[in-house]
Amino acid sequence: MKKMLGVIIVLLVIIIVILSVLFYTYVKNNEKDKIVEKPEIIYGPDSEYNPRFWGYNLEEINQLIEQYYGNYRGIYNINAYCYYGQDDILRATVATEKEIVDEYTFDEETGDAVNVATGEIVYFFGTETYIQSIKTKVDFLDNECIAIGYVTDLNEEKFIDKYFNDGDYGQIPYYDFRSPVYQNTSGYGNKFVIIPKNGDVEITVYDCYLDEDGNLYTDNTLIQSIAEPFILLDDYIEYVPKMCIKFQYNGFEEMFPITFSGEDGTLDLSGYEMEVKDISLY
Repeated sequence: MKKMLGVIIVLLVIIIVILSVLFYTYVKNNEKDKIVEKPEIIYGPDSEYNPRFWGYNLEEINQLIEQYYGNYRGIYNINAYCYYGQDDILRATVATEKEIVDEYTFDEETGDAVNVATGEIVYFFGTETYIQSIKTKVDFLDNECIAIGYVTDLNEEKFIDKYFNDGDYGQIPYYDFRSPVYQNTSGYGNKFVIIPKNGDVEITVYDCYLDEDGNLYTDNTLIQSIAEPFILLDDYIEYVPKMCIKFQYNGFEEMFPITFSGEDGTLDLSGYEMEVKDISLY
């Protein structure tokens, strides 16, 4: 009798454990379904009609939001999804693979994104809201729109002392385009610090190449619509340009390649000296 009772108790324990596991799995699956579930979407990035908001299509806005979360919140494995619902309001859901991080609604008149949960206002288009948080000591002339400095590991400390206040340099986001073999070595290799004159200067960085006639062409967009100081890391010195920078300021637009002079090794800004300031320490 006691043996039979023991068997029954063991069976009951096993059944309880199995039911607990099944219940936990059911709850977690429901949570996952809630995370991936999207509201009724009228227009999204994959729609045949992809409307523009403040000059950007929905996929471009997704990229700007993801860039913002990487630069300012240190969250890189993030996905943004913008869409229009039945109320014709632009909305965005920002999520990791496991959970929704934030949700926003956009103001059509101002371009502001309002966090649905906290009420925080974020401006994703050009990030002008955040340019004032990074102060520099670069003196721009009236016609100059952008500054670029080639910084080596040896002169970085002097460069920081000359152009930045304490702590500000450490806030500048890095964009690392070095190959893996160079990323795993000590030091930074080629480093370019890019500083816009103010938050109205919008900068885009491209891959570029020269054709047989020496004409410059852009390829992939590496950094899109940024209006703050940032740092580019690269493998090698470009006597033949591999990256170029386009900037827009008060209706003026210009593009120049990042390249070095074959004569003295300084940055070659020939033809762009009026708008681009070289702040390298040679």
